[in-house]
Amino acid sequence: MSQALPKTRATAAVVALASLLWGSGAWAQAGAGNNVVLEQDGTDNTATIDEAGSDNTVGTETNPVLQSGFWNELEIIQTGLQNSVGTDTGRVVQRGLEMTPQVHNIIDIDQDGGGNRVDRIRQIARGAVPQGTNTLIIEQEGLRNVIARVVQDQQPSQVAQRAEITMDGEDNLVNLIRQEAGTDFDTTPNRIVLILRGNDNGELGLTGVALVPGVRSSAIVQTGSAIDPASNGNEVEMTVVADGLRFGIRQGGRLNRIGPLTITGDDNVLGLRQEGLENDLTFAAIEGVENVIGVDQFGTNTAAVNFFDASDYNIVSLDQIGTNDAIIAIEGDTNTVTARQDFDTGVGGDNRLLVDIFGDDNFLDLVQEGENELDVIIDGSDNNSGFLSAEARNQGLSIGRIVQRGFDNTGTITVDGQRNRFAAQQVGNLNSLIATITGDDNELAVLQSGNGNASAVNQTGVANTALVRQ
Repeated sequence: MSQALPKTRATAAVVALASLLWGSGAWAQAGAGNNVVLEQDGTDNTATIDEAGSDNTVGTETNPVLQSGFWNELEIIQTGLQNSVGTDTGRVVQRGLEMTPQVHNIIDIDQDGGGNRVDRIRQIARGAVPQGTNTLIIEQEGLRNVIARVVQDQQPSQVAQRAEITMDGEDNLVNLIRQEAGTDFDTTPNRIVLILRGNDNGELGLTGVALVPGVRSSAIVQTGSAIDPASNGNEVEMTVVADGLRFGIRQGGRLNRIGPLTITGDDNVLGLRQEGLENDLTFAAIEGVENVIGVDQFGTNTAAVNFFDASDYNIVSLDQIGTNDAIIAIEGDTNTVTARQDFDTGVGGDNRLLVDIFGDDNFLDLVQEGENELDVIIDGSDNNSGFLSAEARNQGLSIGRIVQRGFDNTGTITVDGQRNRFAAQQVGNLNSLIATITGDDNELAVLQSGNGNASAVNQTGVANTALVRQ
């Protein structure tokens, strides 16, 4: 069966293997096991595919869906169970290959039901495209849906690409959403918005403190190209209302941003990595228990991680290399915070870290290398609880570790509560530490080595202990 392919708006060439309805670039199927082939080549084409039933497929190796040109729009609607868009051979493609300032292609996919899949989608844009490029919208509702691999590729990247994905249901999986771009002619970032509602999304994975550096598993990846790793800048906004999420995000290039990132739920595990210039990460709010967050940044970095509303038993790990600025704020009990700030082979090392905790029985392990500034604010009791003393373990120190290595380090520790234990160590020259402790049975041990060091400890309460060794 064959047919000439018209190239005008509102007319689609479609060959179906089941019932077929023609009309104004739209067709519909009802039933099971239907397939479709669609090919449009040219300008200003639109196509709508609407399927109801089960086991329907749009885009296979033998029946591909292809739009080639610019200002093309493709809409796919599937209602029912176990329907799919694109097979693992990547047969749903939009290509904007013409050297034109008009490239702007859109794919809009809506799947309602259970066990539906978006296996492979690819949008490609080439040439100078200051007026628009790739846009992708995916909405899935139901149980056990999958987005396997979505790629947006714009070279050179004179304008931003956009992907908006919403998954509403349980046991859903986003395997990979990828944006690739080259050059940085425009400051508008490539943007991904991901909304996940439902439990146990992402399947299992990302152990450790969320497994960074490489990330992957269920993931978003945004990178520049080999032509110019700078790209336009990348931006991810993510909202999670769920338990048991496993997810990773990686960005490479310059002007990277993750946030606002909002998580409401328990037992969620996230691994986040940014590598490049001007990295920015913002958790607007995390609320829940037993969440695990691992952050790895390389370059010029800022990060803000915020846990609110009695968030307990959470684990946060922050690793920054370069020029670093971070805030970690937690409201809750029995949380573990590990932070490392370091320089890149002599470059960077200008570090600032604020840790603000309101709660009990939390544990801190903080290390800075370079020219460091640190503020620790604790309001609660039994933080870093467990031993110490015996002359601060004979100055090997231990729990509640705060370490600054370098020069011109400044540290400020403010504690209000009972039975808190902290150990601070500064290695280098021109270091200063100021500590204010209010409450009973608290202990602070300070060890400074180097020249031109200064410390001041003010304790108010009963049975407090302070050790300062220079």
